[in-house]
Amino acid sequence: MKVTACQVATVVVLAMMLTARGQEPEAEPVAPPEAPAAHEGNLEEGMAELNKFLSGFFGLLAGLSGVQPGGLGEDAGLGGVEPGGPGADDDLGGVEPSGPGADAGLGGVEPGGPSADIRLVGGSISNKGKVEVYHDGQWGTVCDDDFDMNDANVVCRQLGYGRAVDALSKSAFGWGSGPIWLSELDCEGSETHIEQCSHSGWGRHYCNHNEDAGVVCTDGIRLVGGSLSSEGRVEVYHDGQWGTVCDDDFDMNDANVVCRLMGYPSATEVRNEAAFGAGSGPIWLDNLACEGSETNIEHCSNNGYRIHDCYHGEDAGVVCSEDILRLVGGSSSSEGRVEVYHDGQWGTVCDDGFHMNNANVICRQLGYASAVEARPEAAFGAGAGPIWLDSLDCKGSETNIEDCSHNGWGKHNCEHGEDAGVVCSDDQH
Repeated sequence: MKVTACQVATVVVLAMMLTARGQEPEAEPVAPPEAPAAHEGNLEEGMAELNKFLSGFFGLLAGLSGVQPGGLGEDAGLGGVEPGGPGADDDLGGVEPSGPGADAGLGGVEPGGPSADIRLVGGSISNKGKVEVYHDGQWGTVCDDDFDMNDANVVCRQLGYGRAVDALSKSAFGWGSGPIWLSELDCEGSETHIEQCSHSGWGRHYCNHNEDAGVVCTDGIRLVGGSLSSEGRVEVYHDGQWGTVCDDDFDMNDANVVCRLMGYPSATEVRNEAAFGAGSGPIWLDNLACEGSETNIEHCSNNGYRIHDCYHGEDAGVVCSEDILRLVGGSSSSEGRVEVYHDGQWGTVCDDGFHMNNANVICRQLGYASAVEARPEAAFGAGAGPIWLDSLDCKGSETNIEDCSHNGWGKHNCEHGEDAGVVCSDDQH
């Protein structure tokens, strides 16, 4: 019989394994399976004989070493352990990278829950950082092309924060690494998950990591149970848990601080006695006493975390104002200098290119039927603080000033002597 290369290899492997057995009792010699002879029939019969030979060979190895043969793609050295999927670490036997909050020591933890496939990296605290998304077994970044506050709000809500305070570009939190997963993200702002937003496609971009997008979210506070995102039961994140605030002494000063932390200009109402439903878990704060100017609820006087005499039927709630526009300095509420609330501050609008289309959008947003006049050159007095918008260019059909074209928040070449004003029709719509 002609000796084949496969048979030679078989004999060598058997000799090595028998030598390694050392002083073990001598086993009955087992003849290696005979390799299939040269076959001149059809290809299917030849393949069948080859498979028979290989099956016998692996069966022999299993009998000598006790290792169960693995199927196609299994690692015989690991006794049939399945390798990980895309992005798995071969050294860890297929452990997937864990998502935010997952315990990497548990091995094989898939990102779970609504926030487990997105995270913030590189910030000094957990509520801000470079946006990273988990996709196809890898963490990657989001390009800042067209990245705006709507996108940032969706990111922050998905992470369990109330709203975004800022959307940052140009790798404000440092350059990322790995894939750039998303570009030209275009969220409407109401989505609960970043994958629901329009984008150019996973991994499709014209960006570098010096364009990685970042966000700053409201810090550890949220509203739950309301019919709108601007109202609900006040919940605070502390010591790894969300908990409620007791309504003892809870007033408008407290509510204003809560609403500003959530990105709204102010509160319109305090709702006590679990008006938005009773919460669960710890009651973190009681006898909250904010002065109204605090930038963090922890800066307000209180009894101390979890020191209270309340039950969840006393959970405090708020209704926040969604009005980001106001008129200041006029002789009536229907006229004045236009001021916009952005990034926690009221600021003005420059009169460069300011026209009646702009004025009409502003007046309608404030609840009036239309504008009567657009007033330039600080006609209602010079404002203070930032000049938020310049070269505002509304078409006239927009329902919100943020939908109009402009230079970008805070980008201008103006002084407060150029603050724009409007006079609105007294008729309400």
